[in-house]
Amino acid sequence: RRAAEERERQFAQDKAERDQQEQQKKATLEEMLRTLQQKLDGFETKCEEQRRQIDHYKQNESQASTPPPLPPQQHQQQPLSAPAAFPAPSAPSGTETPDDDSHDVLPDFTVPPADPNTPARQFLHKGEGHGGGNL
Repeated sequence: RRAAEERERQFAQDKAERDQQEQQKKATLEEMLRTLQQKLDGFETKCEEQRRQIDHYKQNESQASTPPPLPPQQHQQQPLSAPAAFPAPSAPSGTETPDDDSHDVLPDFTVPPADPNTPARQFLHKGEGHGGGNL
């Protein structure tokens, strides 16, 4: 009978030790989980920030793909009433005379509006712009 009580006591002690070890493991795992969750939150925050920067960059790229304004010396040659990117109203398309180009600095062409679905890097040659080359 004494041996049975001893075994029972030993079993209870072993169980208590195992339970304590399990609690420690659980606490360690929970701490690791919290740490990983914080890291994940940090990465998600960084990713969101980078996404915003990329969207902002893409917006700027699509705006930058419209023709830039003419340099100032060409503006001075333009009549003030005519927008810089279009020929003066007195010269309809295709009727310019070769000897009278005072009103028309640019050749007569129209630039299509930037397509927001077209990535700007398609217009860059290899080595130009961000990343350079094929992605």
